[in-house]
Amino acid sequence: MARQITRHGVLVLVPDNIGQGEREPMGTAIVSKPFACGLSVQGLIVMETLAWVKWASQHPDVDPQHLAAIGNSGGGTLTVFLAALCPELAVLSSSGYPSTFEFVARKEKRHCYCNILPGILNELEMWQLLGCFAPKPQFPVHGRLRYPLPSGPFLSGVPRGP
Repeated sequence: MARQITRHGVLVLVPDNIGQGEREPMGTAIVSKPFACGLSVQGLIVMETLAWVKWASQHPDVDPQHLAAIGNSGGGTLTVFLAALCPELAVLSSSGYPSTFEFVARKEKRHCYCNILPGILNELEMWQLLGCFAPKPQFPVHGRLRYPLPSGPFLSGVPRGP
């Protein structure tokens, strides 16, 4: 995604999130340790990203009026939280994650640690976080086969998958 955006002359910051990528040799491969302290991996990623946004907004090559965030999967999780916690952003796009925390919690496949959010069920929902970003533009995207579509006459003729 970053390469596509830079081809349009946009400056892109792609931090290496905790527990992923190049940090593995640095000792963060076992990213379940924050849970023992009452934290979550996603909480640490969000806090670090807020610091990156603050840093970027003070950088001379960055127009702070045009800061945006995009993310897919774990980055989609991050951008859901940035919608509520990062008013400096002008636009955001969250893909591969927006649905409900309840849906994510009952998935039967093994989760990435960044999707495990202890205590969030019945406390908060994704639409509430994304709603905090209004009226600024946002583009939440989720594949139709990963979350069940609601039923009703407004969806007549919409393919429902296999």
